Amino acid sequence: MEPVLSPITHQPAEKINSIPTSMIIDLYKEDTAIDVSEYFTGMQHIDVYQCKQTGYRFFYPLTLAGNDVFYEQLQKYDWYYADWKWDYDAALPFITNGSKVLDIGCGAGNFLVRLKNDKNCDCTGLEFNDKAIAAGRSKGLTMHKEFIQDYAANHKNEYDFVCFFQVLEHISEIDSFMKAAIECLKPGGKLIICVPNNNPHFIGYYEYHSLNMPPHHMGLWNKESFTALQKVYPLQLKDVKTEKLNRFRNYAKHYIEYTGKNNPSKKALMKFFKFFITGYFVLNRNNIDAGSILVVYDKK
Repeated sequence: MEPVLSPITHQPAEKINSIPTSMIIDLYKEDTAIDVSEYFTGMQHIDVYQCKQTGYRFFYPLTLAGNDVFYEQLQKYDWYYADWKWDYDAALPFITNGSKVLDIGCGAGNFLVRLKNDKNCDCTGLEFNDKAIAAGRSKGLTMHKEFIQDYAANHKNEYDFVCFFQVLEHISEIDSFMKAAIECLKPGGKLIICVPNNNPHFIGYYEYHSLNMPPHHMGLWNKESFTALQKVYPLQLKDVKTEKLNRFRNYAKHYIEYTGKNNPSKKALMKFFKFFITGYFVLNRNNIDAGSILVVYDKK
């Protein structure tokens, strides 16, 4: 049997977990009312592997990513696509006035509009959602429906900043994606990435959250794996920002599920005291890293 290879280094990876597909299907139905069974036809389980060189964790097989229909179903929820988010506020201070910026997976381009209006930036967005592209173009943005791997072929060493927010966790082919994004940067340019933080305080990472698994997320990132990317790509890590806790009841629910998953009595007791657990998280919200993690690299 051929070894499973890391999508970053293409070296053999280590299996660290196996998840029943029936559980994933049930979780999606409970959390989103979406039937994802078609993605797991003939599979009793999927596996979680870890890249030995970087610590990056990924789901296997690599063919489980959601299609356009899946994401259209998620769009019906107001919480899924926000006009503005923490990612943008965290990234803004790093981007200089008058710079040239490429945003991969830019949605309707709200971040680019802010850069264009407030910092006089020359902005370009890559996006595959036709409605988002139309919305971005109506705001005067340059938008392309193109993979970064294809776009990079004709735009090498062109941008001062390349950024992508809540995109990398959906990507299976990490290596070609990262190489193309870096190719678009000028030497000394900055790469800005933001993804869900998969080592938040208390929980570590909650592996049984539906949207943190296929067909939604294909990989699990944290500070360790981002730091290790410096060994693989011509990048130097300059800064790391972590979002502080804000969705207190949701986090309390996950904390109870995670800490009580192997102890039903403990789980039942914690559910009884959920109000007080939520209150603890509210009081300590400024000391708890959760949410998202943003990293900034310089291209060597």
